Amino acid sequence: MPNEIEALGKSYKPDSVKLLYLAECPKNNHEHFYNRGSRIYRRINESFAEVYPKQFTEDNFLDFFKSKGCYLLYLCYEPIADLPGDPYESYRIHKRSEGVDSLAEKIKECAPEYIKYIIMIMREIEDKYRDAIIRSGIRFQTAFAIVHPTDRVYHLFLEKNIDFLKKNHI
Repeated sequence: MPNEIEALGKSYKPDSVKLLYLAECPKNNHEHFYNRGSRIYRRINESFAEVYPKQFTEDNFLDFFKSKGCYLLYLCYEPIADLPGDPYESYRIHKRSEGVDSLAEKIKECAPEYIKYIIMIMREIEDKYRDAIIRSGIRFQTAFAIVHPTDRVYHLFLEKNIDFLKKNHI
């Protein structure tokens, strides 16, 4: 199933990636960004709706996202986010580390030399994202981490993402 998730994502890859979102993993094989089934999808969609009111519908948001030069990649395409406690936490940490080289390759495939903006979703794994960015060898103007949009703090995600989109005219 991870290959299917990647293939669907690649169908929405813009020719020139201007804003790259990095996320930990799909929630499961049926709830991920590119099938419109994840929390991250809903919150990014809400952010864009605030900045670009009435410029897209639910049915064409991913095409709009792509037209703005935006793309999302996962650190790990295997659903590892909802694994309960130990020993699964050790497995999750291992899969995050294992995903760094693969993510670096995917970043390089997106834009071999330069991506203007990178937003890393989930601050506690910012170090993994930064390792992948460094290993990719790409240059960028701005890269920052943002909270994961859980129900408890989704408003912080929305505020930061909306503010960024407005200030940078994405």
